[in-house]
Amino acid sequence: QKHKQQVANIKDWMKALNDMVQSQLHQWKQQQTHHQSQPQPQSLPNTTVNNWSTNGGYNNLPGSKLMQYGMGWLPNKARNPTVIYNSWLTQDPTDGKTSILPTQLYPPELLSDFLCRADLQCILTGHKPIGDLPLPIRVDHKRTTTDSSKWIMACDTSYSGDVKWIHDQRTSLGRSLDNDTNSANARGKVVCEVLMEQDPKGNITKLVTHGTLSDGSVYTSTNLMDDTVSN
Repeated sequence: QKHKQQVANIKDWMKALNDMVQSQLHQWKQQQTHHQSQPQPQSLPNTTVNNWSTNGGYNNLPGSKLMQYGMGWLPNKARNPTVIYNSWLTQDPTDGKTSILPTQLYPPELLSDFLCRADLQCILTGHKPIGDLPLPIRVDHKRTTTDSSKWIMACDTSYSGDVKWIHDQRTSLGRSLDNDTNSANARGKVVCEVLMEQDPKGNITKLVTHGTLSDGSVYTSTNLMDDTVSN
């Protein structure tokens, strides 16, 4: 876009994003109110030129910026910089194929500093799919000796019934819940839960995951906030 708003911290970013959402909803409501107050034509006009679903993009149509923000790609096929449709796994720039973690791509102190300045201990995210259990990404570069570990948890287990086990004798049970190969349930038998506990001050003291993997086995993680264990 022509004018980009610069923000210095996570709170300002969240406010800017929420302001954009409210502005887009307000514009769309105004358009609908105006449209409903007008006489209805006998036939539908050709609105292809101004139809967002046909052209997409961040344009001046009411609600267009909000709708485009929820898409993974821009009309020119470039990736859309959005948190709605994104992944913490990035293609390795050396081969363009291997998936690598952000801690392998950026200096650890950069990620740690971001979380510390934002006063965040953990970021829990959904979309996009990650496998048959949440992916914990540890940001372990500490600014002080009193800092606890920082974590990014990618928790979207959609399509976990399609997981393939590599270098392991176990096999996935697939999507089916009851031997129905046409089951629409893409998770199959997989289930997972992320449990978080906080003290009276709001500090995260416990972060664990548990559930059932794609091969049917049951698991429970250690407390990720316990540095003596996670080390």
